[in-house]
Amino acid sequence: ISLIHPIELNKEDVEKWKTIMSDYEIKQPFKQLERQIYISKNIEEKSIDIFKDKKVSSLTLRNKLTKVGFTFGNVDYSGEFYFYAKDLPESDITIIVTFSGDNTKNFATAIDCSLERIKFYKTSSLKDSYGTYKLLQDQIIPMKKISPLIYSEICDLLSGILI
Repeated sequence: ISLIHPIELNKEDVEKWKTIMSDYEIKQPFKQLERQIYISKNIEEKSIDIFKDKKVSSLTLRNKLTKVGFTFGNVDYSGEFYFYAKDLPESDITIIVTFSGDNTKNFATAIDCSLERIKFYKTSSLKDSYGTYKLLQDQIIPMKKISPLIYSEICDLLSGILI
């Protein structure tokens, strides 16, 4: 048993489910059937760029992403990092969200960041023996191989945290 996601249904079926929920006065614990759906417009692309240059507070970005399982990317000698990563082990996919940067030394201070791109990599070939991410172009998974559900959910997550 699993939850229905509107991306898996056609519009008529979504409306039927909404009617059933309304008729039986069932209140959804969170917006599921009404949630925004995002669909890749170009399946040949290797990144999601719809959030490029959008502003977000570094604290908001960190709190929202780490709350759903993202971790900091590679941290350089000065404490700076420029991406968050989340492994999806069941799919052998790692989601990388790049942005203008934050610093681990100033975590209590909010700075305005700019989002850059979202890319998907094959998890099993992403890290070296030291656990450092190696973001190689030939390891990027094109959008046509990414589940529409994963695509839509990461876009929904990021759209909810923009300034």
